[in-house]
Amino acid sequence: MYKLLQCDESDASEIARIWLSAFSEPFFHTLIPRDDPNESQEWATRDCLEAMSNDPGVRYLKITSDKHDDKFVSMAKWCVPVNGASYVDDLSGMVWPKNADADLCDKFFKGLIQKRKDLMGNRPHYCMFMVFYCFFL
Repeated sequence: MYKLLQCDESDASEIARIWLSAFSEPFFHTLIPRDDPNESQEWATRDCLEAMSNDPGVRYLKITSDKHDDKFVSMAKWCVPVNGASYVDDLSGMVWPKNADADLCDKFFKGLIQKRKDLMGNRPHYCMFMVFYCFFL
């Protein structure tokens, strides 16, 4: 049986692991290198925990399966309106991993945010920031 659940802080490390493993293209390894897997994992886990704890517009959801010991089968990060207002992405205080190309990360991720603002303006809307499927063999 599959279950749709809201993630909690105990899921942050697994969310980070899935997120980091999902991007295998060389460009993403330039943004956030995997030469120090612990640094990347710790950074992504901290970022997830920060969003869960302090950002009322972020929702992490997971689908689990009892066929796979209730492990993640899929997960998503949603950005939702808060108090009827558009979700505001703010990367101004973002501290990237030590081994990351911080300038490139800023340009890339802020570029994605700007494109969404260009398309949606100030209209309140939901945005699925990421979705991942986990495959079990």
